[in-house]
Amino acid sequence: FSMKKIIMLMLLLATLVACSQPSERERANAREFLRNEISFANDQLTGMQMDYATTSNGCNFMNDNVYYYYTIDEDYINISDMIANEREIKRNLRSTLESVPETEALIQNLKKINGKIIYQYTGDITGKTAQFVLDF
Repeated sequence: FSMKKIIMLMLLLATLVACSQPSERERANAREFLRNEISFANDQLTGMQMDYATTSNGCNFMNDNVYYYYTIDEDYINISDMIANEREIKRNLRSTLESVPETEALIQNLKKINGKIIYQYTGDITGKTAQFVLDF
C-alpha cells in the first residue's frame, strides 16, 4: 500500500466510525426515554412479589445505567449461590430480556448511550448483595 492509500483508508474508517455514533440529540432523547420508562416501571414494580422468593424494590436510572433492586427470601434462595452462579444467571437474564419484545426499546436506547442494566439482589437475612451487570 502507498501512503496515499493508507491515508484514504484511515479517513474512510474515521468517517464510518463517526457515522455509526449516535448524535448528542439522539443520546439526549435516549436518556429522556429511559428516565420516563424507569419512572413508570418504578411505580408498577415497587413492592411487587416477582416469584416465591423475590420482591421488587423498584428501579432507577442513574449515570446512564438502569438499576433493578430486589430482596431475596433467603429461606428459599442462598445469595452466595447466586454469586457463585453469576455467569449462568447473567446469561438467563440476558436471554429473558432479549426474548421479550417490550424490552427492545429499552435495550436500543441503552446502546445509544453505552448504558448497562444492573440487577441487584439483597438477601433478607444476611444483607449480602449479588449484582449482575449486563452491557449491550
